[in-house]
Amino acid sequence: MTKRIKSVSELPKWFDLKKYEFTKSLDALGWYEQFYVRGTFLYHARDMRKNNEVFPEDFKQAMQASRENPNTVIDSDPRIENYCTLEETLAPVHPLKALKQNSTRGLKTIKSITMRDYIGLKGLMRPDRIQYIENWFYMPDHEKEFFPEDAPWFNEPICHSYTPRFGHSQDVVLINLRLPDSLLIESFKEHLADKRKTVDVFTKKHIRESDFNHWANLGVLPYLDLIIWAIETETQIPNRILADALYPSGDKGEETIRKTTSQLAESLLDNQNIFQLIMQAAADVAEKNRA
Repeated sequence: MTKRIKSVSELPKWFDLKKYEFTKSLDALGWYEQFYVRGTFLYHARDMRKNNEVFPEDFKQAMQASRENPNTVIDSDPRIENYCTLEETLAPVHPLKALKQNSTRGLKTIKSITMRDYIGLKGLMRPDRIQYIENWFYMPDHEKEFFPEDAPWFNEPICHSYTPRFGHSQDVVLINLRLPDSLLIESFKEHLADKRKTVDVFTKKHIRESDFNHWANLGVLPYLDLIIWAIETETQIPNRILADALYPSGDKGEETIRKTTSQLAESLLDNQNIFQLIMQAAADVAEKNRA
């Protein structure tokens, strides 16, 4: 049965707005790390609640560790890193690790796909399409349709079968290494130009410092922590209580929560925003290294 919070005093003891003062000085990399953690927790919490699953004890401990110290450093706590993994498919090292060391090595743009990458790619795709293609593969040859009418995506690029959560920002290509470099380079340029028509190109300073200040002033991070806690504990926190907790001075109210904070928080966890943050952080590091 869902419990309804009636006053700020009923919020969990770990909640203290003062602990979120650090958000006022976060840069692109700092916001990326905090959103990566909250996005991961929120995704798992919603999924577990939707499927009526019991929250694993290690997951609850990971969330609690982050709540006790909201300025979360992923690799400083194995409980958090167990869920917010810094092992990345399609890259030699997670970009967060590299950028913290003032290196852009984690953003290597081209690499050979490993078996781990292959399995990771399957995790990005729609399960129904994976099942379809696997069933087709093991059919006798005389029963196979190479252009099945019920699967128009069958001969389309793999990225068209990604789940909506992952978008089309990564592509997987086959390269014939027997061909000369000049032909491969020219072909890649043509392929890239075609793909750029559907994927936005990163522009440095797409997110400005004024945006960072806005996120901090609205209390996006403490809002997310309270929402994740509410999902975990099956608790309802009215917008009025959220406003009292996040804006104790009274300069903002429940309308701000409903129309701005809640919608902004969800959008900031979107993959496109996360991508923009890590690209901006990489651009900042590259610029610093050139100086």
